[in-house]
Amino acid sequence: MKIGLILKHIDQNKGPGIWGEILWAEALAKGMRQTAPQDNIRLYGYDTGYIPESLDVAIFFHLPENNKFIGKQNILIFQNIPPDGNMEREITKYKEYEKQGMRIATLYRKLAIKHNWYLLPACVDMDKWQGIIKGPKDCEYDMMYIGNNIHDKEVMEKYLNPFLRNEYPNYKIGIFGNGFNKKIPLGQDIEYYNNSVVCLHFGFTANAKYDGIIGRPLQLAACKSAIVSQPTESLQEKFGDNVIYVNNTSDIIQAIDYYKIHPQERHKRILQAYSILNTHYTAEIVGRLLYEWIQQV
Repeated sequence: MKIGLILKHIDQNKGPGIWGEILWAEALAKGMRQTAPQDNIRLYGYDTGYIPESLDVAIFFHLPENNKFIGKQNILIFQNIPPDGNMEREITKYKEYEKQGMRIATLYRKLAIKHNWYLLPACVDMDKWQGIIKGPKDCEYDMMYIGNNIHDKEVMEKYLNPFLRNEYPNYKIGIFGNGFNKKIPLGQDIEYYNNSVVCLHFGFTANAKYDGIIGRPLQLAACKSAIVSQPTESLQEKFGDNVIYVNNTSDIIQAIDYYKIHPQERHKRILQAYSILNTHYTAEIVGRLLYEWIQQV
């Protein structure tokens, strides 16, 4: 069987920042190949100028260009928050494709429940995200955030803007990525994560509303970093108190201070989060789930 995962871009080096969907697609493809080594499973990008004319299964990570269905079975993944936050408009678009025969998968649990779409978790290739645990006293940074400056104003004011305004001068804060201080090459980010007392994750405001676990907290868990995160129901259910949930920069500072005086508690939570990741969110586990869902048609 010939399966294609189709994205707008598949070359990380050509973009202004790191595209999380490429990392996710690569991990899914790796997991499916391990489940079905006899199948031809690969990524295709519109940025390369080549998309095959036909596939047995076409998995689109964005709305297909020119509305072209190229698979005997076509799957569309709802994973992007629109820049203006108008989720209902996007949902309507996806529902129209569903009427035309596309199967819909989504990262967001509340969308999966409401629309009877397949809930497809994010996942990580554990071979790409390997870190070491440093004690708080050995870390250069108090907090680390690496990501693209693309989020809505509400969530930026909650989690990053006070740091960018240097409202906490006694703490060493690292904020890197496209639109921030500098872009960290993929692979080097692990060193930065491991060199920080806590590492921050947050998504768009809509990410919490629709309850999605996206790739970054899983990557942080794989790196064996201490995670502070915007709360979502799914993340809290899966990871429990092994993640510290924060609603503003004051909460983040409290988490930093707590871990500095409780290094053993930090160490324990890092290991437990890593264990949970290995149970639910590796490329092998989620890739197999996706392949099994494909077979249900």
